[in-house]
Amino acid sequence: MGYSGASGGHEAILAAERLVERHRYGGSSDWLAIDQITGRLRLAVDRIMGEGGLWAPELAARALRQSEGDVQEAAQLIRAHRSTLPRVAYSEPVHADELRVSRRISPAFRNPPGSQLLGRTLDYVGRLLDLMPEEQARARAEEPAEPPANGHANGHANGHGHGHAGGEDPRRPPRLLGLLRSMGMLVERRTDGDPDPYDITRSPVRPGVPARPA
Repeated sequence: MGYSGASGGHEAILAAERLVERHRYGGSSDWLAIDQITGRLRLAVDRIMGEGGLWAPELAARALRQSEGDVQEAAQLIRAHRSTLPRVAYSEPVHADELRVSRRISPAFRNPPGSQLLGRTLDYVGRLLDLMPEEQARARAEEPAEPPANGHANGHANGHGHGHAGGEDPRRPPRLLGLLRSMGMLVERRTDGDPDPYDITRSPVRPGVPARPA
């Protein structure tokens, strides 16, 4: 990307900043509250936090409001703010068997052990503009959305992989890696001598790739 000089110098820069603030803080509508953004624009807030690398919903909402809805600009604001913060903790790895999933889609198996779990997804929602009145939308939101405890995400429990075994938690399904190993389709290459993965966020990048034992 190329850059060109702007005439006017410091005064032009200040004038441009004032124009930005005029549109950002002006207008006849009410000022958006933080809880409105975090409650009604959840996906935008999540994307800003993911792109910015900082879990802070309220700060992400402020960044979205400051950027006038520009998600990329908001992520830049969060990323710049994150660079000023001290590291207060380190994330500890968690074994996959300890996770409680909210979605579980397996394209390789139609009926995997533990069944599929669609969760909250737009994959099967028609791309139609919703013109539903607010009162009707609120009533719709109060309808139950979770499938029956012994049923599948599509509402069936016919004993052919759509239902869950008695006592099995659908949010903690068995891992498909175990199934693939039992079928002899996956080779276990891990050994006790495997080195820890190289973490570029904790160690500076140097020329060359860290050696890996054969």
